Amino acid sequence: MKGEGRESGFTLLEMTLVVAAIGLLTAIALPNILMAREKAKEVVCRANRHTLERLEQLFAQEHGRYSYSVAELMASEYYANQKGCPKGGVYFWVDFPQNSPLYHSIVGCSVHGIDTTQEQNKRIFPVVLFSSDFNDPSQWRVVRGRWTIRDGVAHAGPRGENRAFAGDENWTNYVVAADARVIRGKGLGIYFRATDVKRVDGYIFQVDPGYGRGYFLFRKLRNGRETRPFARARPPKGFDWYAPHHIEIKVENDVFTAYVDGKEVLKSADDEYTHGMIGMRTWWRAEAEFTNIEVREPDKNKK
Repeated sequence: MKGEGRESGFTLLEMTLVVAAIGLLTAIALPNILMAREKAKEVVCRANRHTLERLEQLFAQEHGRYSYSVAELMASEYYANQKGCPKGGVYFWVDFPQNSPLYHSIVGCSVHGIDTTQEQNKRIFPVVLFSSDFNDPSQWRVVRGRWTIRDGVAHAGPRGENRAFAGDENWTNYVVAADARVIRGKGLGIYFRATDVKRVDGYIFQVDPGYGRGYFLFRKLRNGRETRPFARARPPKGFDWYAPHHIEIKVENDVFTAYVDGKEVLKSADDEYTHGMIGMRTWWRAEAEFTNIEVREPDKNKK
């Protein structure tokens, strides 16, 4: 007579051990799973914010100003079909001083904070090579005429020609940005890729209400004398020559692009001069003033 064999299946002890093992594995894995999910949400949020930081440049070019809030930018055509923080955080602009290269560029999140480490900023934002708010006259070399620098304003004119230079003759590709206004007369000029401040070879962008019916101009300088314009363009309709304007000239290889109040106004190319300083210029019987000038590496986010 055969003895009774064990019935198939698990005993209570075995079931208890299996359940305990599953519980232990779950307890070990669950925090990692939750951490990975949170990390993924943080990565998505960071990507959204970096996209907004880049789109702000497009917004500024189109509207002539920065957005008043991230909410306004997100509601614009530039951010269509995009989402906000996956954890429900609120996006906001981080308030930096206006003369900072980070001004109106960092988007913060009420949940994930901000990304402003030095290494991240190097990857995202252009490096400032030179900056002047005209509180330090020693930054400038006046080579002709007379500039009155007082209370953060560099004023020149209306008598005689006025030239002043700053920076490094070895600069090659850069953006020179200035806040300036024409008070009267032939207007103002911004030198770029200028060498030898006594002789002066290089280029100049000219905001000139007195040339014809008013033009934006690119000229060359040879031995300190401006040539005839090699590029010119009329201003947008209703342009106020005598209001303060933000002017930028992007110098990249042999291509020069001028922006006024965030809008492209003139573009041309020339390969005669490859490096040089920046400077300010007014002409005989012209009067103008500058309040800020900055030179930075070409913007990584502006094409």
